[in-house]
Amino acid sequence: MKVVVTGSSSGMGLFISEMFLSKGHDVFGLDKSNAIIKNPNYHHFVCDVSKKASLPDIPDVDILINNAGIQNEFFIFR
Repeated sequence: MKVVVTGSSSGMGLFISEMFLSKGHDVFGLDKSNAIIKNPNYHHFVCDVSKKASLPDIPDVDILINNAGIQNEFFIFR
């Protein structure tokens, strides 16, 4: 399967990407940061998913994990 994971360079996105890779899937990671994963079935794109023009064209995607996000103090409950 072809899997796209946003926010793939750290946290849950990294874990999810590695899990799909361990099952033999092709994983396409999108993140603002450089790739951490070293695997022949992993393809990394440095981009900002909030900007449509920066997104790569990845045809025939089977699974999309939309994990990218930011956290700032505006969203932290006090």
